[in-house]
Amino acid sequence: GMPLLDSLYALNGIFEKSVPYKECLALVQNGVASGGTLAAGLVEVRLFTPILVNLVRVGEESGQLPLVLEQVSAYYKQKVAALAGRITSMIEPCIILGMGVTVACILTAIYLPMFNMGGAVVTTTSCV
Repeated sequence: GMPLLDSLYALNGIFEKSVPYKECLALVQNGVASGGTLAAGLVEVRLFTPILVNLVRVGEESGQLPLVLEQVSAYYKQKVAALAGRITSMIEPCIILGMGVTVACILTAIYLPMFNMGGAVVTTTSCV
C-alpha cells in the first residue's frame, strides 16, 4: 500500500475549498510527519468523531488500518445516504407546495382578466 504520510499529502487537492478541513489536514500531516500517530493527529484537531478516532487508533495498533478505514468509509457512506434520504423527504412537501402556488398564480393571471371581461359584458348588456 501507499505510505500514510504520502496518502495524507495526496488529500491536499481535495480540501482546497473547505478551509476548516484543509487546516485540520495540515495539522494532521505535521503531526504524522513529526513521528506521531494518525489517531493522535485526529484527536488534536478535534474535528472528527470519537468513534472514528478510536477506530483509527485500534487499526494502527493492530496493523489493520487499511481494513479499518474501509469499514469506516462504508459506515459513513451509509450514514450520508440515510441523511440525504431524510433531507429529500423533508424538502419534497415544500417543493410540491411551491409548485402548487406557482400553478395557482399562473391560473389566476390567465383567468382573472377573462372573468373581468365577462363581468364587463354582462354590465354593458344589462344597461340596454
